[in-house]
Amino acid sequence: MNFNESLSTSFDTSVCGLLECEFSTVPNSLNFEVLSTETTSDACANSGDQEFENLYFNFFQPLTTYNYSIGCLLSGDACFLTIFAPNGDEANFWNGLLTTTTSKNKEIDVSIYPNPVKNELFISSSNNNLKNNEVEVYDLLGKLRISQTLSNSKSIHVEDLSIGVYMLRIKDDSGNTTTQKFVKI
Repeated sequence: MNFNESLSTSFDTSVCGLLECEFSTVPNSLNFEVLSTETTSDACANSGDQEFENLYFNFFQPLTTYNYSIGCLLSGDACFLTIFAPNGDEANFWNGLLTTTTSKNKEIDVSIYPNPVKNELFISSSNNNLKNNEVEVYDLLGKLRISQTLSNSKSIHVEDLSIGVYMLRIKDDSGNTTTQKFVKI
């Protein structure tokens, strides 16, 4: 999400196409009203991105008031904006690194797919046996949502998570970790 200037009254956001919104703030509150929206349609390369874009762009409706919250992780290097629609839906924005890797000994090379995901998130690695690695899934508020040890299946079931953005953290026996972002649709 990009605000077009300081003290802005518009923002734009994109997936494949672009959504531009005009808004006004509600004084003395954590609310804003979307006044108008305009989209440009660029076809997404895959159906998962297109499905996510359709959900995401339809989140912002003209003449609708939204509540929002802003926060930062304890480390202070990553902050988030959560926007709440009147129907209870949420849109989450994150300024932290989308993928980070820290290592005491070696890097964990991990891929996750599909992303966005509906039910089952698969985890693969070209240089690491993932069996018995610890996996944790956090929402953007930092709340632990899933914690498990990988088995031979190398996947985690995410069907019970709400639609939104999550951080997946994997830790191996040596203490090496990697974190990746995924979207639950």
